[in-house]
Amino acid sequence: MPESVILNESAAWNDEIQDSLTPDYGFTRNRANTRAMAKPPGGRSSSRETSNTGHVFSLGWLNRSWKCAQRLKQFYEQYEDGFFTIIDHDGGGRHYVGNFAGNFPIVQRGNDSYDISGLTFQEQPGVPMLEYPADWDNDAVTFQPVDDYGDLKLYVSGVWAQQNQVDVNEIPRITMVNAGTNGGDFATYEYRGYGFRLWMVKGPNYGQVQLLLDNVDMGTFDLYDPHLLGPQVVLEQARAMLDLHRLKVVVLGTKNIASTAAAVVWCKLEVMR
Repeated sequence: MPESVILNESAAWNDEIQDSLTPDYGFTRNRANTRAMAKPPGGRSSSRETSNTGHVFSLGWLNRSWKCAQRLKQFYEQYEDGFFTIIDHDGGGRHYVGNFAGNFPIVQRGNDSYDISGLTFQEQPGVPMLEYPADWDNDAVTFQPVDDYGDLKLYVSGVWAQQNQVDVNEIPRITMVNAGTNGGDFATYEYRGYGFRLWMVKGPNYGQVQLLLDNVDMGTFDLYDPHLLGPQVVLEQARAMLDLHRLKVVVLGTKNIASTAAAVVWCKLEVMR
């Protein structure tokens, strides 16, 4: 299974091969373009996600022992048609699941010295992982419900209104507000990536919502708090496989007995990439 088959479980020296299976350098985490851009004459740009492609790396093991080169070649051939995990030990230990693509580029440099340079590893969507990425500060991207052009990025059903809000850095943002008087109203956001963190307002006059990820019920969440807290992480779901996902917030029209209203505010969505 890819979540347990790991090429380089440790960056430490391996006595058996008199070397280490860790690549020479950390991974350059570039990804293929997954967005289709359109710009009509005289109009403004728009984009949409078109695929769930992950990261692609070119890896190198330089001046390595014969045993190390053979172990890499054996692993390459064994998992040509499957998936495995590779760990970026130089980049915080993040896991990637995928497979090698192309040929196995081995060159003899000298006596018992070999280079494997330019071996391509490609991340695969929809494959389970032993350890999902969770460095929200450095790897996550934030999606606002309204973009800089003023276009609504959420798909909404029912009565939602835009509301200006200033965040902790005093940057103006636009949130989407539902009064909570009509149970069944909903808002959805489609994204490409792994897991997410959904930010919504909590306070004394907020209601309850149901959250669904790819039509799977994630539970009912109460947005009531005796104090106005502002945007809070309502749900953090890290264990989501790389793919195109759809997050849906359903307004239930219900509230905590202590709440004075059942309003719902969608603030932002953080997505792990």
